[in-house]
Amino acid sequence: MDKKYVTKNTGVTTYQLPPPCIAKYLIVVVDRGIASEVNYFDSLKEAKRLLEK
Repeated sequence: MDKKYVTKNTGVTTYQLPPPCIAKYLIVVVDRGIASEVNYFDSLKEAKRLLEK
C-alpha cells in the first residue's frame, strides 16, 4: 500500500493505492501459493539490481 489514512471521527483506516502503471518487467514472490510481494520495473537493469541484493 502506498499511503495510509485513519479518520479521526470514526477510526476507519483507508489506503490509497499507487497510481496504475505499465510494467515491462514483473517479479512476483510466492510463498506457499500466496503472492507475498509484487515488484514492477521499467527496465531489465532495475530488475537485475534487485535480484543481486
